[in-house]
Amino acid sequence: MVGDVPESRVGSQRVMAAFGVLLGVVAAASGEQGPDPAKEAFIPDIGAALRATFAHLRKRLAEEGLTDVVGLLGEASRCREVLRMLCTAPALVSSGGAAPCPANPGGGVIASAPVFRGGGGLSLVRAATWNIAGGHRSAQAPSAFSERDQHQAQMQEILRWRAVFQCDVVALQECEAATACSELLGDFAFVGSAAASASRGFVHLYVCHGISFERVSVPDSLPCVAVRLRPEAAATVVAAVHLPIGDGDGRRELLLGQVAGVVGAASASLRP
Repeated sequence: MVGDVPESRVGSQRVMAAFGVLLGVVAAASGEQGPDPAKEAFIPDIGAALRATFAHLRKRLAEEGLTDVVGLLGEASRCREVLRMLCTAPALVSSGGAAPCPANPGGGVIASAPVFRGGGGLSLVRAATWNIAGGHRSAQAPSAFSERDQHQAQMQEILRWRAVFQCDVVALQECEAATACSELLGDFAFVGSAAASASRGFVHLYVCHGISFERVSVPDSLPCVAVRLRPEAAATVVAAVHLPIGDGDGRRELLLGQVAGVVGAASASLRP
């Protein structure tokens, strides 16, 4: 059993791998299709499935007015439903309060950070990031739901973020083309794109209209787009990067180190 766990230098990934193997044992005993440890994306898929399942359970708890997930698992059919979700990596994963669905796939991470310290004091910038898996239709979508339908749903969701969460910066991974998503240009300026040859597609970075910015120079070899926000004040630098799957040979660590070097040099140039 231990031999089936993919190797990883990262402790959290080893835990995820072991959990995935245990899921496979439970799935096999239940007659369900479990995750495949031999798959290259085994560990990322387990993480994606966990996030989607937890989002689904949080939503169900809120809908049914419960405070303990045990209340959702009183029937065998519900337990089997959760097992299937844990064993299936969705193409689009929501880290918010709702599970992904074909018409409104969710799927991003939204965070706030205190930046822009200037004469007006401290303010917040809200950044969102999403691997949109461009050109890959969601596994949960019905057969009539096309890739174009999915793209439009994604764009509408991003614009909803802007309206609801006031997102200032949006980073997208696995875009199909280097050119901007035209649906977003009414609300955002397109900073630029970078090819992610070690993974897939292009990285895009957008900044909300009204925020001044300048693009930071990044080597073409990096799947990264970096931007200096409000350079006329005490600015901050934001970098969007697409990390390769897995970390068996330290590729992610190396890439993050290279990006950190670029961002650090750009930040240093802002100091008086």
